[in-house]
Amino acid sequence: MSFSDFSRIPMTLFEEGGDTMFYTWRATDRATTVSLHRFVQTLVANGSLPSPSLLPPDIHMSIIRSENDLPNYVPDKQTIRVKPLQWRLLGGNPNYYLAIITTPHERIKKQLEIAKKQKAELVFPNFLPHISVAQFKTRHIEFEHLPLPKFDIVLEA
Repeated sequence: MSFSDFSRIPMTLFEEGGDTMFYTWRATDRATTVSLHRFVQTLVANGSLPSPSLLPPDIHMSIIRSENDLPNYVPDKQTIRVKPLQWRLLGGNPNYYLAIITTPHERIKKQLEIAKKQKAELVFPNFLPHISVAQFKTRHIEFEHLPLPKFDIVLEA
């Protein structure tokens, strides 16, 4: 199942390699999605970034990825703004994701705390909420020198 198959559902259970995962996210608003697509396309056009194998149609912030279901988890329902903080390359063979780590936000921290109190078995114990903006088939991406977007990232409720 691709993200766009369930892009307007704030949480879901999905199958990955035979395992069921619980996953929650916050979609970016339309203006932020368009701005991030343009930003990445500009980096590719000026040679700062190689052409990605995929530019996600729906950009979102990953919040929780757990190996167990959290039936009592309730997603936050308020729109929030965060600022880009740093680039990071996440994932592993065969897919690597160029992601923006954002400034911490109390509402996001609270969602992680709630999940942990509900005994979430986090796939990545040091999981950072992030926004994947491009997918690559190689981990050899020079990203340390890339400028960050100068606009806030708006996450819908």
